Amino acid sequence: MGTVTSLQLALCLSVPCGSALAQGEPLRVDASSDRCGVTHDTGPGDEVLLVLGRCLAPCGLRASGAPGAPLVVRSRDPEERSALAYPGRCANMLDLRMVSPLQLLDLDFDHSEDDIDAIKIHGSTDLRIEGCHFRDIGGVSINAPSGSTQHLTVLPNEMRELRATGMYFGCHDGESCRSTELRIEGNLISGVTPRGGRGVCLAAQAQFPPAGARQQHS
Repeated sequence: MGTVTSLQLALCLSVPCGSALAQGEPLRVDASSDRCGVTHDTGPGDEVLLVLGRCLAPCGLRASGAPGAPLVVRSRDPEERSALAYPGRCANMLDLRMVSPLQLLDLDFDHSEDDIDAIKIHGSTDLRIEGCHFRDIGGVSINAPSGSTQHLTVLPNEMRELRATGMYFGCHDGESCRSTELRIEGNLISGVTPRGGRGVCLAAQAQFPPAGARQQHS
């Protein structure tokens, strides 16, 4: 049976490796934290609720769910969203490393520096990104170029004022990894500006091209 954990953001949520999340207990972290993430002690069927606030540090996530019992990380209230707004250049905003299955729901990613991705996916499966908003991202908003991925679902998210490609799936060389069984539907991409960015880019070995994606240019 999964648990619901409410995580209170001061400036950033952080759960150090090996520390326990107390069931239902808010967790506050001061502004000096330089990493944030949900780690060891979340698991299958758990639901992590992020309350209103802004995280100003990069995040790494390694926790996973189980078939039929995904780990869910979402804003507690879609009308008062938790936001990541990392101003640095040393890491991506959110790195997902070998997670499966995981759902990211109703999160905001608000500004990153050039070449800093909002969500970078490393060899994960059964990942769902839904209802998230991306604005002024200097790297790729959703990027899966590192390790094979399978069963990725991206719908419907909003991407605005991007400074690079909105979504990229598959390895650049077309050989070292694969992205298979993609579902990309109903996403709004408005304003992909300089540096040669595109709305959605699929490497040669990516399977199932996007259906229902809308791209708008201002």
